[in-house]
Amino acid sequence: MKALGFGLLLVGLAALAAAGESGSYSIRLEVNGVEANKGTVRAALYSSEESYMREPLTSHSAKVGLKDTVTIDFDDLPPGEYAITLYYDENDNGKLDTALFRIPKEKVAFSNNAWRRFGPAKWKDASFVLEDGDLTLSIRMTRIGKKK
Repeated sequence: MKALGFGLLLVGLAALAAAGESGSYSIRLEVNGVEANKGTVRAALYSSEESYMREPLTSHSAKVGLKDTVTIDFDDLPPGEYAITLYYDENDNGKLDTALFRIPKEKVAFSNNAWRRFGPAKWKDASFVLEDGDLTLSIRMTRIGKKK
């Protein structure tokens, strides 16, 4: 009888753990278009159109290492709609360097590789839905004025 009670307790705990895991996902960014051993990629995650480009849910950065790619992970996220902005801080000064009219001098990117000729990508173009599991996005850093 004690063994049966202990077995039911273990089953219950396993069910609770599985339920907790099912509502928490990760987004992995595989970022290319950077130069090996130079700078840092900084990424901001937004969870609504209202907060987009104003108030990120969270942000992460990753130093560029020996490869010309960087991986950034956003973990423990609930299902929902998100968008990501990135910039490549080539000189590691902790800010996006801009020129006249606030045009970025450093490479930038948006989720879905969304692109606009003037200004940042719109929410509708950069947003994506996170549901039914973890997600990996491939994102290419691009210098404004150059589509490569």
